[in-house]
Amino acid sequence: EPAPTHEGHFEFGSYGRVYAASDLRGSTGRGTNVVAFGPRIVDEGSYAEVELRREDTFNQKIKTRIVTTLALFPPFFHFTGNPTQQIGVRNLYAQGTYDRLTLWAGSRMYRGDDIYLLNWWPLDNQNTVGGGVGGPVFKSPDGSQETILQGHVGMQRLDNPYQFQQIPVVAPFGFGTVNVTKLDRPRTIETLKATHFVRPGGGPAGFKVVLYGEVHELAGGVAQDPLTQQDKGLPSDWGFLLGSQLTYFRGQRDTYVSLVLRYARGIAAYDPLAVPLTTALDRTVTGASETQVALSGNWENDFVAFTGAAYARFFRDAGPAETSFQRYDEGAVVLRPSVFLGDYFGVSVEGSYQARRLAVQDPNG
Repeated sequence: EPAPTHEGHFEFGSYGRVYAASDLRGSTGRGTNVVAFGPRIVDEGSYAEVELRREDTFNQKIKTRIVTTLALFPPFFHFTGNPTQQIGVRNLYAQGTYDRLTLWAGSRMYRGDDIYLLNWWPLDNQNTVGGGVGGPVFKSPDGSQETILQGHVGMQRLDNPYQFQQIPVVAPFGFGTVNVTKLDRPRTIETLKATHFVRPGGGPAGFKVVLYGEVHELAGGVAQDPLTQQDKGLPSDWGFLLGSQLTYFRGQRDTYVSLVLRYARGIAAYDPLAVPLTTALDRTVTGASETQVALSGNWENDFVAFTGAAYARFFRDAGPAETSFQRYDEGAVVLRPSVFLGDYFGVSVEGSYQARRLAVQDPNG
């Protein structure tokens, strides 16, 4: 068939929330989550994203996408009086598709399915600078089954002496000092994901099965103690993560139920945007572990909807101490029923229960 003429379009999108609450005594309202992934409605602050995207189709096989996403972090001007606004780049990548193969490179939020009520991606949630490849490797003639493979390699680094440090030294020319890099060890993350869809009879309902794995690597280095000015060695570290997801979806009115299981070991047990607070005697976190079980779902009809989520998480640090605030079990259950008022409006209420049990001595005996 003759190739169609080039088609291109520019898209703009956004996501945001503005948090406003009062304690009815003249101060702002404050919520508290006692677990790592509590309900977003409790204490998620104001936040917004603005996305600009260019989509081009050059012919039947070649397509491209360029994405830029900027984030606006709180507090906003109305609560500071300061016109300076903190802005972050969440996405800045280019993607190309040739036939069934898709390649991308740049800075990207590389994620799977989220649990919206908890503002949490329980299986795969990467924020790296790198690249990836993926595409369907199998599709049945009747469309009832399809398998997709995806791979990704990226790097992530925090402006923290655990990963990056610059120190002042006497300038080699002229007067004063200049900064030189003492430590530079980004975390390298490799991911591999297999997704299989089963739609009996080729209809909209079916199952989604995901198998997922990660490998995390952190090189060794030398950092300088800011108090003693003495050098200290930081050993190399690594970890892995294995997870799975099983989802049933009806293909109508967003009704689904999903179960996620995940186990992480070593440095992979820690969020890439966080620094371990405790280590083993050899200064590594190889012995740390995290086990998670998460369940989420939604059911609705023309009048009402019930959205729910729950998870349990068991975290153990790599420190030698038997008692530690970094050894704990936690979990949360949240339910949000909604009533639709016509086609465009609705009212929702939400309730949650959270608990964390720490491996520390009870001060009351």
